[in-house]
Amino acid sequence: MTSELPTADSYSKSPYDQLLRIRKAIESSSDAISITDINGVFVYHNNAFTNLFGYYIEEINAMDGLSMLFVNPEVFKQILDSLKTGHSWISEVEMRKSSLDTFPVSLRVDSICDEEDKIVGLIGIYTDITLQKEYEHALNKRMVYENMLSLIAMRAVATDKTEDFLKESLNILGETLNINRIYIFEYSSKRHAYDKTYEWLGNEVYPQKEMPENFPAEAIPWWTEMMLNNRAIICSDIEDIPGEVEKAILRTQEIKSLLVVPFMVGSLYYGFLSFDECRYHRLWPLEDIDILKTVGQIFNWALERRRVQRKLMAHEEQLAVTVQSIGDGVVTCDINYQVILMNRAAEEITCWPAADAQGKDICEVLHIIGSSEQNDNILRDLIKSSQPLNNFPESLTLLSRDTSRKIITCTANPIRNRENRMIGMVLVLRDVTKQKKQETQAALSQKLEAIGQLAAGIAHEINTPMQFIGDNTQFLKEAFADLQSLLLEYRHLIKDLEHNDELAAGIQSLQNHEQEVDLKYLLDEIPKAIEQSLAGIARVKKLVLTMKDFAHHQRGEKHFANLNKGIESTVNISINEWKYYANLQLELDPHLPPLLCAIDEINQVVLNLIVNASHAIKDAIKKSVYEKGCITISTIRESDSILIMIKDNGLGIPANIIHRIYDPFFTTKEVGQGTGQGLAIAHDIIVSKHQGSMQVESKEGEGTCFTIILPISSPIKGGNRE
Repeated sequence: MTSELPTADSYSKSPYDQLLRIRKAIESSSDAISITDINGVFVYHNNAFTNLFGYYIEEINAMDGLSMLFVNPEVFKQILDSLKTGHSWISEVEMRKSSLDTFPVSLRVDSICDEEDKIVGLIGIYTDITLQKEYEHALNKRMVYENMLSLIAMRAVATDKTEDFLKESLNILGETLNINRIYIFEYSSKRHAYDKTYEWLGNEVYPQKEMPENFPAEAIPWWTEMMLNNRAIICSDIEDIPGEVEKAILRTQEIKSLLVVPFMVGSLYYGFLSFDECRYHRLWPLEDIDILKTVGQIFNWALERRRVQRKLMAHEEQLAVTVQSIGDGVVTCDINYQVILMNRAAEEITCWPAADAQGKDICEVLHIIGSSEQNDNILRDLIKSSQPLNNFPESLTLLSRDTSRKIITCTANPIRNRENRMIGMVLVLRDVTKQKKQETQAALSQKLEAIGQLAAGIAHEINTPMQFIGDNTQFLKEAFADLQSLLLEYRHLIKDLEHNDELAAGIQSLQNHEQEVDLKYLLDEIPKAIEQSLAGIARVKKLVLTMKDFAHHQRGEKHFANLNKGIESTVNISINEWKYYANLQLELDPHLPPLLCAIDEINQVVLNLIVNASHAIKDAIKKSVYEKGCITISTIRESDSILIMIKDNGLGIPANIIHRIYDPFFTTKEVGQGTGQGLAIAHDIIVSKHQGSMQVESKEGEGTCFTIILPISSPIKGGNRE
């Protein structure tokens, strides 16, 4: 197929005449431009081409033309194949100059066609991208070095194990720099000697020899003087080193080039970091030297930290016990929000092992309940800021990894480097869940105790007058019965004397008086009134006794108690909460065994649930769902447990918040109408203090049912049997 294409001779007729007309237009171009026939034989190239490649047409055509300029001979065939499909060929390729030096070129080749649209030649535009490639290489190298430096710095901050940090860092350095050997020697001013403490070896490189532990510093005087004066040793050829002893030692190591960075803390010399190249004479660019000096400073800090740790070793056990006894959790993260480290207390608070949390987003580890987007912004904005924490609420609700909810306080401060640039954040957490619950429980207990004392006093004060009112009413009942029987006798007598003319007027007067006072009505209604008064007095006495029983404060101590009686007392005492809004039905199992429990706390739970049910029904009434709702309380024994079920037909709990109903301080009520503590306290009493459980079933618009499950064989904790 190639033989059928025009040659240089046939090309020189019409197409060549056409190209000559544009020759002057491209002669002055700064880009190298060439025109060849289909076989790559040069017809024309401009001066820029000659300057770039160093060839004239005659000499390049004598060497196979265009194809011989490509380092890869397949490129010319690829160009032809691409042009035959009707597309330009554009790529970066390695090409060869007349000096045989190779260099990168950005090349575009387009086809030249005759009137029959057949390809008769090629036009190429060549751009030298050597500087661009060098810049890209330098930029990539810089990025690799900066990433290496960042990784080493991060590990220096994140780990307390200096040995592991140095070993890992040497490995990172060796692989990144593509060097043969790296080692660290520490200097002892007391012994004026060196100890080789760490070494990293590349492939097919042997450990360093001739410098064992406790190597005398005076044995390498020039080297030691350079280090003591805080001067790096930068050597592309060890034969240029002035120290003959040092040169002889380096020859035994087969070292060709090296770079040595001293470790200085203030004006004190602590050793050096050395990089050996055994394969070739290596140039050390200034950029490399700066990076490696920075690495040396990080190692300086790590070694100094280890020295301080060794000085404190005598106190380490006492310090460890002290640290472990601290209840505050510590979490650090970098500026990318990734967790770097956590202490044991933080692990316990978040239920995240430090190993699992490391590298995770801090907002995932510290999962603050609420609007996740908002709380994420709080954490992220804190890390972005340069100020200590001052915008968190007094307490936060944390969802730990095991889905338990905890109330925490949090303080935080930025971590800064020596240039005062923020590189991370340290957060100190304190679990105040128990404290908050105890405070709330104590306040509630004090309130209940005060109410109990007041109720007991009121009950006592009411009971005394009710006693004599009851006694007097009972006396009136008995006295009226006597009067009633006497009146009957009088009426019988009057009836017998009706026909006595002498008494007729008096009898008539008595009968008239009876009609005036409606004696029949009085005889019928007075007994009823007395009975109603006695029933009311009995009801008041029952309420008083219930109030006294409910107000009896046991301070959380467990005794065997009648659960049904406690529920009845709670229902009676809460009657004003529900009687205007709901009918309350009791379905209590009469065969329940006595339950070992703190009955006053169980009563408190039942009271909270009754109040919640009443409020749910009130909301339904406000929405005209019905005129009066229904609350059902039932008890039943199942196996070794007693179940208390409190059911209402209120509006129900929305599905999107039902998982949060036991969270402390969570409430859907308006401000001032609820503290969000009722269900949290109830859950704590049942689960924590009675080893039971609470379940809830709810459907929006239909109602809610809480089920309390109490084990009959509850452990005794300071309880007594009544």
